[in-house]
Amino acid sequence: MAELETIIHERHSVRRYETNHPISTTELDDMIATAALAPTAMNKQPLRYLVLDSPEARTKLLQQVSFNQSQIETASSLVLIVADLVNDDAPAFSTGHGTPAPDAGTLTNHALNAGLAGMQLMLIAQNRGYVTNPMTGFNHNEILSALGIDKERYLPLLLIAIGKSDDHGQASEHKPLNQILLRK
Repeated sequence: MAELETIIHERHSVRRYETNHPISTTELDDMIATAALAPTAMNKQPLRYLVLDSPEARTKLLQQVSFNQSQIETASSLVLIVADLVNDDAPAFSTGHGTPAPDAGTLTNHALNAGLAGMQLMLIAQNRGYVTNPMTGFNHNEILSALGIDKERYLPLLLIAIGKSDDHGQASEHKPLNQILLRK
């Protein structure tokens, strides 16, 4: 089996991380830069990556989740993937110039973009000896305001915990191929 397939098969859902294994800014930046090479709809590249590693950010984040708290408390790094709804090279969005709400097709594209980039980030991290856990169980309506980030401009999509495993993780059960594969 190819190395990538081994990484995919060995990936587990990790809830607790070793707290004494920081990820250097250089290494995390490199992983994010590589993950950002994932394709995006029409190559618009609307994703932004918020690293939430300060104690203040983690405290605010903990107030916005109903579960996944152990990952937030123990992960070496937390990356929140958001879509930039302005996504142009114009000066930063200024309050009072409301951004129109994205339509269903745009939301689907943003979710697809975040899924592709998020999985790419998780595979890159695993290839470097880290483990990850994707999370969507947070207050999407309030998380950006709590962090002091413009919620009119940015749309929170996916939070990823990265670190060294403090437990063995848990293999997720997956449906067998005969339940998910359709052919015509």
